[in-house]
Amino acid sequence: MESRITALYSLHREVQAAIRDASINSPTSGSSNLKTNFYSDIWPSLKPKYEEFVDGIVRYCKEELQTRNMNCMVLGRAKTAESVQKSLDRRERDRQRPYIGLEDILKTMHDLAGSMVILQYPSDVQGVNEFIAQSFRAIQQPTYWSRDRQPGLQWDSRFGSYESHNHHVTLKGNSDHPAVGPGVIFEIQVTTCGDYMYNRLAHDWYYKKAHGPLSRKDEIVLDMIHAAAIMVEVGGEYMKEREDENRGKAGPEYDLLQVIQLAQGAEEWKFKPTNLPPILQALEEKGYNSATKLEHLAKNLGPLKEEGTSGHDLVAQLLEIISRKSKRHFLVPFGQNEGFVGREKTVNWLLERIPPSTRPNDCQRTAIEGLGGTGKTQIALEAAYRVRNKHPDCSVFWVPVLSISTFENAYREIGNALQVPGIQDEKADIKALVKTALNHENCGEWLLILDNLDDTELVTDLAGFLPSNPKGSILFTTRTHIVTTRLDIVPERTESVKEMSRDEALEMLKRNTKESQWQDTANTSKLLDFLNDLPLAIRQASAYIWQNDITTTKYLSYCQSSDEKQITMLSKNFEDRSRYKDIRNPVATTWLISFTHISRDKPLAARYLRFTCFLAEKDIPESILPFREDEIERDEAIAALQAYAFITKREDDTAFDIHRLVRLAMRNHLKEEDRIEAVTTMAQHLSKIYPFPQHENRGIWMRYMPHVLTAAEMLEQSADKDAAGLLLLYVAETYAITAKYEKAEERMC
Repeated sequence: MESRITALYSLHREVQAAIRDASINSPTSGSSNLKTNFYSDIWPSLKPKYEEFVDGIVRYCKEELQTRNMNCMVLGRAKTAESVQKSLDRRERDRQRPYIGLEDILKTMHDLAGSMVILQYPSDVQGVNEFIAQSFRAIQQPTYWSRDRQPGLQWDSRFGSYESHNHHVTLKGNSDHPAVGPGVIFEIQVTTCGDYMYNRLAHDWYYKKAHGPLSRKDEIVLDMIHAAAIMVEVGGEYMKEREDENRGKAGPEYDLLQVIQLAQGAEEWKFKPTNLPPILQALEEKGYNSATKLEHLAKNLGPLKEEGTSGHDLVAQLLEIISRKSKRHFLVPFGQNEGFVGREKTVNWLLERIPPSTRPNDCQRTAIEGLGGTGKTQIALEAAYRVRNKHPDCSVFWVPVLSISTFENAYREIGNALQVPGIQDEKADIKALVKTALNHENCGEWLLILDNLDDTELVTDLAGFLPSNPKGSILFTTRTHIVTTRLDIVPERTESVKEMSRDEALEMLKRNTKESQWQDTANTSKLLDFLNDLPLAIRQASAYIWQNDITTTKYLSYCQSSDEKQITMLSKNFEDRSRYKDIRNPVATTWLISFTHISRDKPLAARYLRFTCFLAEKDIPESILPFREDEIERDEAIAALQAYAFITKREDDTAFDIHRLVRLAMRNHLKEEDRIEAVTTMAQHLSKIYPFPQHENRGIWMRYMPHVLTAAEMLEQSADKDAAGLLLLYVAETYAITAKYEKAEERMC
């Protein structure tokens, strides 16, 4: 014992010396500076010595209690800097006065170093408390946390909280080891195995309580978990009694689950379920499906029934079960986007659907679809990180579907993480192996995110390699509704992503620029109008504004000068760590792959897109479109453009709008020879359907007038000069009849 106490005092003096060194440079006034200095500078320098001291306390207590035949485990820890910061702030609020120096902080932070004695049997608690009182000097009376504490005010619970005795102590000092200077304060907590289990399981709910009242469902969960903890504790006592009775005799051995079942029959506890799985069932019947920690415990307690559990290893096995990390994987190629703004409605919509536990009998499929650049990938990324935080036992796998190659590479990474046999074989069918692995019942819960599944041909190629395990869930992001329908995803699990709200768009621009660059609020709002509140366009514009140190007003002037200038601005590349490296970021190029897919899959839709990009962007009547011989083919072509979100149908279903930036990008995409061909086709068609304007046919020409007038600006590029000349004549007459004489003269010249 003497060597143990000598070693402990030696460590104590080292901590005291470290504190004295730290106090020399410590601020003595200004609570904010003092706190910041402590958790950011002082504590990181002190913590290594505190950790050595804690190890000494743990060794001393463990060895001393073993000599007293106490069946226990002793743990120790020194607080993290983050935990220290939170505790400093909370305790300063509670005591309602600022800290006045380092000594004041160290006295208040009595739990910087701490150990916990976890006992198998509640009857040993008193003996441990007496040992602590004899071995250490109390700074204050021990705090007793009783089970009578309730997790909430509205719920009448038999099992309110966990029981523990908290001792705030320091070393006593004696003739051989005199105390030098203020003693280092540390905490020793005494609790039982059952209470410790409850404390660990209920930890998240208690932190939730600190930020607001618990819901009734939260309180039900706490009640159920604590009942399980009590059963373990009572079961432990029962095991001890049976061991005492049968010591030296031939008799039955009781494992943990048998004892729990016996303990549940005790009238005192009034708890009806006969094993842990019915507890989960009872929770689900009450409408609560998020007891993941309790479920994790229940699953891992099962093997103990087969292995057998003696009283002497109960504590160690339970602690191992509670602390065991689930085999969860998180394979996502991007970090969480700190600049993520808004979209809370969509993210919450996803979180209600994509966790596998929301539909335990089916591998649900969910999709978010929308125009390229609306932020679908960023929304999915945010949802992935929130699922990881809220569902600790759920793996998350991210698969970019830019091509069959990126799909297979991502599947190979999943296979490596899951240690799938044969995954390293060069001739292995990677896709089939990973599908089989994800379908295995022992794979656990998982969320598979297939990002950028935009190519309709890939859907057919990859559909056979998508897993269907009820423990899994698949989220797709796509630019086209065609993919969603081919995957057989029902409307209630499909969300269309539009442009941002103005408040979200403004917040995004502000977050990526400085105030002096956007303080002209009127022009900033006009710029967002030009950018159509499109997230990718805002991100690109703000990157240019920030990089070139200009204002939103200046950037707006570039965009307003001409369509060509705006296309130039929208063609500027920029760095974005949360987008794929192989994809160019500019808005002007982001839709090129979609243009290519449409040209391949729906040639008529591509011809319509080339035609409408020269018309006015709003209220384009379907009757103005060329190539209308086959009505079914026409309707399918329009539906394809709508599926890619390039156009939006109007309420009367006879007209549509084309997205303004898509219109500009399509014009820019057409090479010179293609543009001449498109303009020539447009001139020939409009010259046939646009009549010489008269009062009698005003219903026709007034309906087409905005589009013909816009198209007239491009007629000089037409190869058919006769058609262009005839249409210009009609345009001049249109201006004349609408009293726009200057424009009429201009068109006739």
